[in-house]
Amino acid sequence: MNCDIVHNVCPAPDPAYYPDGIQASWIKPGKATWSWWHDADPADFELQKEYVDEAADLNCQYYVADGGWWGWADANHDEYYYLKQLCDYAAQKNIGIHVWSWLGSYMSSWDRAWFYGKLTDAGAVGVKFDFNNSESPESVQ
Repeated sequence: MNCDIVHNVCPAPDPAYYPDGIQASWIKPGKATWSWWHDADPADFELQKEYVDEAADLNCQYYVADGGWWGWADANHDEYYYLKQLCDYAAQKNIGIHVWSWLGSYMSSWDRAWFYGKLTDAGAVGVKFDFNNSESPESVQ
């Protein structure tokens, strides 16, 4: 499915930050699969690999690891260890992993930098921002 609503209803990106506009080299559009939290147990790490397989079967470029992915942690490894395992598995199938996050509006800028750094180190290629529970200036920022 093609969707052009964002660039049809939003103002053009600020050229000071995005001199190439939507043609910025880091923007990589593509199809994604996603399993919403109530459709399956997002804390089931092995099930996430099956969803990556389905994304590959559907010729998608991405899979969105939904809310609950932080439940992959166990006594031996934190959730970022498992996220890296999923990203590495997905990369073998040419699938990029996006990670669901609600944290952006609730973190300090230092915490956000740490969090996004952990996602990047694990190999995630994007973040799906969600559930900002407010339209306050702080939440929007």
